Amino acid sequence: MENTKSNSKIKKIAGLVGNILIWVFVGFSLLITVLVFSSQGSADGIPAVFGKSLLTIQTASMEGTYNVGDMVFMTKLSDEEKAQLQEGDIITFISDNPDESNGQAITHMIREKHVENGTISFSTYGTTKGKTDDA
Repeated sequence: MENTKSNSKIKKIAGLVGNILIWVFVGFSLLITVLVFSSQGSADGIPAVFGKSLLTIQTASMEGTYNVGDMVFMTKLSDEEKAQLQEGDIITFISDNPDESNGQAITHMIREKHVENGTISFSTYGTTKGKTDDA
């Protein structure tokens, strides 16, 4: 009789663990689906949910601040919010330089802010190299 109760408890626990694993898998699958569809609707191709994106640092250009493999949350900014950015802020942008980084998401620090004919642009740099690049 006691063996039957023990087997019954084990079956209940196994069933509960199985149900939890299934729901975790379903939730993860829904998250991936949302990210895939949101990236297709985004002009920059970076998936965002409620204006937030999760990116992985790919290079050592920000070593000391971010290491290769670090994951960072990015918030997509409105034009008004972009106007508030200052020297020393860290931004992620899509590179339009005609080199190997063209079209890639770059995370660098703002060195200078430029405003010309109402258009804002930034000179940025990786903290490891210290060399300016244009954003």
